[in-house]
Amino acid sequence: MRSVKEQIDEGLIGGFVIFANHKTIDVSIKQQLRVVKENLK
Repeated sequence: MRSVKEQIDEGLIGGFVIFANHKTIDVSIKQQLRVVKENLK
């Protein structure tokens, strides 16, 4: 049996994060900004 659990994270600026099958899909603006910051180093 599968289920969906919704949880609001006030720390996210926008977008969403999915945790499924021991994997994380993060398409939040916060993650995108983190990637840009790392690429600018």
